Amino acid sequence: QTCGIVGTGRIAPGEVTETTGSCLAVCANVEQFIPYSRERRITCQNHAVPGRYVVLLWSQTAGMVLKWSLFRSEYLHTNSSSYLLSVLFSI
Repeated sequence: QTCGIVGTGRIAPGEVTETTGSCLAVCANVEQFIPYSRERRITCQNHAVPGRYVVLLWSQTAGMVLKWSLFRSEYLHTNSSSYLLSVLFSI
């Protein structure tokens, strides 16, 4: 994720990047390391740019949501919704 931030060009502190692939990741660039605590359950890690850090929030289900959206869009254009429902309920 941290290398992807560099690819977007959003590397300044305070800038935020969101990517969706296998998971959804939200990365916020910060100037100082933020230690993990039970009260604030977020991760802070080294940025790809030396001397900077990134707060990383993520959701594991985003990839499946994206996959479902693409699947649904494809089938709704080529098949009736009743066909799609029959396929889904047969799984």
